[in-house]
Amino acid sequence: VEIGGRRILDRQLDVLRPLAREVILVANDAAPFSPWPLRVVPDRRPGLGPLAGLEAALAEARTEHVLLVAGDLPALDPRVIKLLLDADLSSEAVVPFTSRGPEPLLARYARRLLPRITAALDAGRLAMHRFLDEIAVARIEESALRAIDPDLAFLTNVNTPEDILRCGSRPDPARP
Repeated sequence: VEIGGRRILDRQLDVLRPLAREVILVANDAAPFSPWPLRVVPDRRPGLGPLAGLEAALAEARTEHVLLVAGDLPALDPRVIKLLLDADLSSEAVVPFTSRGPEPLLARYARRLLPRITAALDAGRLAMHRFLDEIAVARIEESALRAIDPDLAFLTNVNTPEDILRCGSRPDPARP
């Protein structure tokens, strides 16, 4: 999907590449992503949602922590990513919290969570929000997030044609 003439994936990679050792993309089909220099790993449990995607990423991770980024977030802000990456490394997860609650699809997770995620999925517990209740979470509060991005635009996701139009009218934070 393009926003303002640029693919969401390109926008995200512009932010993530300078901050991450490696970008892993979890997908059911690697072929559409062959033009990008990415390691594409298969979703081990297609159709089971984001927790299953996190399981696949953690299983393939070469680091002790993984930054999970939903593929429909076109306005990532490198300052927010850095805040997540620099937070307490002893936490099992670092998650932004807003007045809507936790934002688990832009968060950092410890690889040591993999067995617990696998157990949750095996038991049919698929909800990311509920999984957060089972683990030690370091919170990034809304006030800290708004200090970086007063409108929390980095959390805007794209699900409809109207979302695409709305996001296309905003500046791209990855391009000063």
